[in-house]
Amino acid sequence: YIILVLVISIFLYSVVIRVFAFISSFIYLLLALTVALVCSLFTHRIICDIFLIVSS
Repeated sequence: YIILVLVISIFLYSVVIRVFAFISSFIYLLLALTVALVCSLFTHRIICDIFLIVSS
């Protein structure tokens, strides 16, 4: 019984981590697209440079 609970908890933990990683990468992608759009619309070079430094 204890082993079963342990296996289920490990499985749930891995699923949660996978979902969290997917959501965070999706948010990061949206942020990158937004910054790219802002950079193409306006010439805020400082923001672009800061974002490039942070993203790398």
